Amino acid sequence: MLGFVIHMLANAAALFLVGRMVDGISVRDAKAALFGTLVLGLVNFALVWIAGAFMPSLGIFMIPALLVLNAVALMVTGSVIRGMEVRNFRSALVGSVTLALANLVLGLFFG
Repeated sequence: MLGFVIHMLANAAALFLVGRMVDGISVRDAKAALFGTLVLGLVNFALVWIAGAFMPSLGIFMIPALLVLNAVALMVTGSVIRGMEVRNFRSALVGSVTLALANLVLGLFFG
């Protein structure tokens, strides 16, 4: 349970930083980042689960497809969470790539 809490806090910090670094994405405060992380995780889970039937047929295009799904999830999260805004798909896609890289680095530290 403690590992989950640490993972969520680290992801919330990453989302907050993405809001500061990516033009077109804004995350107002830590509360918006934390709730945004929770909603983003749930939306990502739902989208990947629904698209899971098509993923094996995508082959080499699977990683770009996942980044696009994550961008859509980021846009949905921005529309649901008060204090978080994603202005357009380009910003969501750049934020998606940035979050993926942040999660890669976080995975190295928190396994």
